[in-house]
Amino acid sequence: SKDCNNRYDDPETRCNNGGTDQQVADAASAMANGPFQVYGPLDQQTLDWALNSGRVVMVAVLWEGSNSGHELIVGGCGNGYYYLHDPWGWYSQMGFPQPPDWQGLSYGQLLEYYTPTATGKWVSSVMWSTGDDAGHKAALRRAGRIASANAADPQPAELATAAAATANAAAAAAAAAA
Repeated sequence: SKDCNNRYDDPETRCNNGGTDQQVADAASAMANGPFQVYGPLDQQTLDWALNSGRVVMVAVLWEGSNSGHELIVGGCGNGYYYLHDPWGWYSQMGFPQPPDWQGLSYGQLLEYYTPTATGKWVSSVMWSTGDDAGHKAALRRAGRIASANAADPQPAELATAAAATANAAAAAAAAAA
């Protein structure tokens, strides 16, 4: 089979080779047909704005004591939590519990993300360009992800739902860049 069914401890191959932030942004731009940009770690106010506008935020963490990292996805927020997806599917192979598909974490837990094997510091973000609100809202409407395609100004709850619904596309973009 030519599928990428690798293991956590496989040597680097075409299936096990991380991408740069710019490669993630380029892949997301191509898949979503819109401008994705690379930013630094987002302050809490900017993160809230991004998620409430329906943006999915891809978070790059750098593992403590190494030059390697990992890409995570924040797809929404609510009830004091940020909903984070960790696409690493091999925790159980490593003898640890697999986290739920979506974890509710505090902002501080996003800044320093703890896994059973490492601690990652949030070093960069990729999301739809902050300078293109109109294009982003139009893309959400085209995708049929909000309640009314004719809504002049979608409500934050609708947009947060749209972000969560489209987070899998962001995961695919991150995987495509790898």
